[in-house]
Amino acid sequence: KSLFLMKIRIVYLLLGILFLCLLACLIDERWMLPCLFHRLTGWDCPLCGGQRMLRALLHADFRAAFALNPFLMCSLPLFAVWLVAYLRPSSIKKHPFLSKICTDRIFFLYLFVALLWGIWRNL
Repeated sequence: KSLFLMKIRIVYLLLGILFLCLLACLIDERWMLPCLFHRLTGWDCPLCGGQRMLRALLHADFRAAFALNPFLMCSLPLFAVWLVAYLRPSSIKKHPFLSKICTDRIFFLYLFVALLWGIWRNL
């Protein structure tokens, strides 16, 4: 039970940080965090454009959000499933398709695809 409470606290902390970042993005683009990878290399990382994408989503501009980072935009449903699997693993085990998505193999495949996306967007 204490492990579950620790997971909940971590998720609440992450959601709080996300909320503050989203609030800052709503106020002004000057509050957005710079990408250190882009600053050091001049290349776009797989997450570059993510903050602006979230800002566009908050303004219900789905076209602009997709244009800013299509890979991340398409990843949002997967992140939601992974969050549910992290919080309630027993609920995912009941669904055969969702239980196949929440495996280490799929996670590493996702990281590999993210790496490919990062390379491709800089060509």
